[in-house]
Amino acid sequence: MGRISMRVAVVHSFYRSDQPSGENVAVLQQVGALRNAGIEILEVFRSTDEESEAPLYKVRSAISVATGVDFGHPQRAISEFAPDLVHVHNTFPNFGTRWLTKLQIPIVTTLHNFRASCANGLLYRDGHICLECPTSGSKAAFVHGCYQGSRAASLPAAISTAGGAKGNRLLKASAAIITQSARVHSFMIQQGIPEVRLHLIPGFVEEIHTQVTEPPTIPRFIFVGRNTPEKGLAELLQLWPTELQLDVVGSNEMAPTLHQGKNNLGNLGVRQRAWIMEHLPNYTALVFPGRVWEGAYPLVVREALEAGIPVVALADSGAADLITDFDVGAIYEDGSASQLLSGLGATINGGQRLRLHAREVYKLLLTKDKWVSEMGTAYKHARAMGVGS
Repeated sequence: MGRISMRVAVVHSFYRSDQPSGENVAVLQQVGALRNAGIEILEVFRSTDEESEAPLYKVRSAISVATGVDFGHPQRAISEFAPDLVHVHNTFPNFGTRWLTKLQIPIVTTLHNFRASCANGLLYRDGHICLECPTSGSKAAFVHGCYQGSRAASLPAAISTAGGAKGNRLLKASAAIITQSARVHSFMIQQGIPEVRLHLIPGFVEEIHTQVTEPPTIPRFIFVGRNTPEKGLAELLQLWPTELQLDVVGSNEMAPTLHQGKNNLGNLGVRQRAWIMEHLPNYTALVFPGRVWEGAYPLVVREALEAGIPVVALADSGAADLITDFDVGAIYEDGSASQLLSGLGATINGGQRLRLHAREVYKLLLTKDKWVSEMGTAYKHARAMGVGS
């Protein structure tokens, strides 16, 4: 593809390194892809690991989140760089946003979560999807202590989301807003964001595999993710059929009460991404029981399609939408062991045909070249829209 002649300042607040973040990984990969396409990049980055060492960090970050005030001067470096546009990924909790809205430069914002409408960014509370703040106001975030289980910690986020996505300072100033799944795209339209400014561009996955392997002779399935409530591992293990093998990657321990007497469950612990990518083709399918909508098509789901394996996912999620829209696996309803078993059987019966189709969907939607091309179009649109769109 052709080179893109442009200068872009990329703004991102990195989450703590001791908490694995697919968003942090995605931002670095995307910056690399833009550079390889010929775009000059200025990295305007702040790290929670570093920022949290400063005196009064919690006070300053709370003020920044609640009011948009920034205690640094990032606009100086941006002005010297003189970019064609500013691309914002995440400002929480280390950047204010007022300085961004004062720049006389078009802004592009990529949405990685639901932070503009929800204090914890997940639209998830007490084991279920929660739309209370987007529909009834952000006071609920304070009442329920939705951020870190604390009312005090939730107050700044509740203040910042008081106007919902439509009233969000940064989104109002953005000439282009990148959504990374159909579900997020629809949600933002429902929240009052003008559709003309929304661009649906799923994140890419680097191409690792050159061919699609045959499915294993003995069916075998894999779960990849942390053992946290929203990932749904506990509920999956309760439903898992005894006649099929499931390997769990990403959790150092599984609940002993769920593991007892189940010899068909393998706990492989935490593995590096390179190991996961290498071994995905050895499985019949990926199982994704995530209980939240996700701010993008989940990375491991995209990696599965790149590896040419189908996905079985819990219904009512971004992963389930991808499966339904492109027929790359099966979905099951929450609590239904029979539907889970049926979905697993469908991926077994789909065999090589389904694996080849999964790979074709990857090539259609999720390659780096596809992403760079669509981002180039979004950037041109943002420049045409101008400042204060």
